[in-house]
Amino acid sequence: MVSYNLTPSTFDGGFKINNLPNFLTDVAGNFMTHHQYFTLSLYTLVTLVFTISIFTIFNPRQTVPKERDHSIPIPMDNIPHTPIEPLKDEYHPSKYRHLYHHLQNPESHPAARNYAWKHLHQLFDITLSKALAFSSPTILSIPKYSRISLMDFLSTAERNTLAQWTSYLSRRSSGGKPEMILNRSHASHFLRLAAPAKYVDGVWLSGLHRSNTPLHLRQITRTAWQILSEELGDGDLARNHVYIYSQLLKSLNTNNKNTTNLGAGDSLLFIDESQNPGKDINSWIAAISQLSLGMFPQELLPEILGFNLAYEAVTLETLVCAHELREVRLDPTYFNLHVTIDNADSGHTAMALHAVIELMKTCKSIEEEDNTWRRVQAGYTLAQGLSVNPRPLTQVELDVLEIFSNKCGAATSAHLRCKAHIGGAKGMKLGEWMDPEKWEERKYTFLEVLGSSSWVVPGRPEESKLIQEISWKGRMFGAFTVNETTVLKNWISEMSTVSAIEQFERDIEQAKGSYIRFIGSRPPVLNPQDIDPVHHTTIETDSEDLILPEIPEIPSELPINIVPKNFDPCRLLLAASTPLQHYLSSSTKSATRRGMIVLKTLRVLNGLADVGNLIAGMDEVTNPSGLGVIELAQRLHSNQAQVQPMQLELDTNWNWLNSTSLSPESNFWFLIGVQYALVFLMHSPEAFGVMDDDISTKMQEISIRVKEELEALGFRVNEESKRGFWMTINTVIREAA
Repeated sequence: MVSYNLTPSTFDGGFKINNLPNFLTDVAGNFMTHHQYFTLSLYTLVTLVFTISIFTIFNPRQTVPKERDHSIPIPMDNIPHTPIEPLKDEYHPSKYRHLYHHLQNPESHPAARNYAWKHLHQLFDITLSKALAFSSPTILSIPKYSRISLMDFLSTAERNTLAQWTSYLSRRSSGGKPEMILNRSHASHFLRLAAPAKYVDGVWLSGLHRSNTPLHLRQITRTAWQILSEELGDGDLARNHVYIYSQLLKSLNTNNKNTTNLGAGDSLLFIDESQNPGKDINSWIAAISQLSLGMFPQELLPEILGFNLAYEAVTLETLVCAHELREVRLDPTYFNLHVTIDNADSGHTAMALHAVIELMKTCKSIEEEDNTWRRVQAGYTLAQGLSVNPRPLTQVELDVLEIFSNKCGAATSAHLRCKAHIGGAKGMKLGEWMDPEKWEERKYTFLEVLGSSSWVVPGRPEESKLIQEISWKGRMFGAFTVNETTVLKNWISEMSTVSAIEQFERDIEQAKGSYIRFIGSRPPVLNPQDIDPVHHTTIETDSEDLILPEIPEIPSELPINIVPKNFDPCRLLLAASTPLQHYLSSSTKSATRRGMIVLKTLRVLNGLADVGNLIAGMDEVTNPSGLGVIELAQRLHSNQAQVQPMQLELDTNWNWLNSTSLSPESNFWFLIGVQYALVFLMHSPEAFGVMDDDISTKMQEISIRVKEELEALGFRVNEESKRGFWMTINTVIREAA
């Protein structure tokens, strides 16, 4: 094969030729000889010939954010020992907020993968260490895998949840107070604090069932990926769990700036403590674990499936939240969905169990089965050991709120001249916090902000400025009674002198090594070739060569003989699975109209049927609706009587596709053009010598469905989409040359 040298220009330039290939005559003659297959306009013919000649080895531009570090990919062969630059404040909550943000935006923050790997193993250590110390039965009480034992354990857990739910309803019917959501204003506070984990719903499954998933695991990962698809709404934004939760927050419609201005889950605004205050780290830590799991599908498949098995089970907290949101007249749909869709009969709990059982069947020895089972247990324990909800308010905290509620009217006028801000420079003056008209909406945030401010020294009431100011010689002396002062002192006294972050870091140190000791082996080593490079940086090259004219339009048809007869259709099908497979790595970005089109496209490529407004659930597991492109390739490979198993790696001619697909947000429009070209070619399977009528029909069906989805994006006028389309056509021709 002739080697050509053509490098990409900078982002706003065109194509640059260093060495133009010399086969224009052959290509033109080939097209004209077989013109009877399709009718081409003169413009299409000329531009097609010109395009194929200039794109011979075009390397697509890496359209990356301007702030991206354009450097060589980070070596990851020894991640646990990779030096990590410490954040300025080791124990400050913002450390975890920023890690959350980086994991939500991996293309812009590739080094976050280092943190994710290390942090994930620390969480395995902590949760396993605590679970091993429990006296009550846990999944760790099943030392050897047994399908019957596992099913009995899950049935017992389900009965326990039902008993707790029955007990809760009895307490409430007897006049008991709400236990999680006290009132509408508290709902605003609670839902805001819980948002980090809710905004990454299902993300731990996002790395599964990609083009490089081993063939013997694909039925298992397909089931798990179907769960992810249903969590994301199967392509219907109105049913997308992340979108539903964001709409719930918007529906609160309060004047509380800390609720209405949260921003999207992947935005900097969302982690801004002045807009989204709170020292409760539960939801942030849980969300980080979920984001991190999604980054290591090859290394941690047993842990991911174990985590999923625990997470898909219906919990008492979910039932109570749905009930109490309804009581304060807020939409409980998000929580209701996690009761109905997760049912153990035909829903996600059943599907999660099926995936684990099938995984265990792949073990070839007792030793492998024992190791795999312990890793499943570790994942299950991780999900069980991390709370996704903010901690409930104590009685003392409720008493403090009552005191301030009674005083807010008088306090407003008394503090009009007070310039002190509570909540830092971006916080509010005391008089603003105590505004009677807005107090109900702000009081829970006020309590948290006050407790975190310089007015309070946790555990030391006498040293706290708040107590000093309401005591003799203080500026607020006489404003609080003896009993009220006692309540405030008790509130400060019960605050731990060790912050939640400090305690978490201590737990990490004490539990170090628990995960490795439990699974009985070292964790998987991340070698450079095993890394999911969606988190790599990319490389751009510059050249002073000639910039060529604009790219031709995407045609509505191509000559059937454009694809050489010796091109392997298995390669086409494998390539078709690649362009958009990394897009769902961000649940937040998936919860958009664009994300829904990508999801519907991937469903088609994975062989899942359109179920309309329903849920397939276990129906799809027990009776699959179709074959995905990888499965079609596998069947073709078998039909060709190949002795060697089908390879899941594309030819080096497709390196550009592997590279660009790993940054799906930056290269979105380019990849849409690539995806369209691949399914465009699939519509003519006879051009590749596909003689199996059933496979040909399925290829054409997939082609039609995917093209319909992509057309909704209006991509044809996009220059990057044109580049992607023609680069793909050219690569197919080159690979068979």
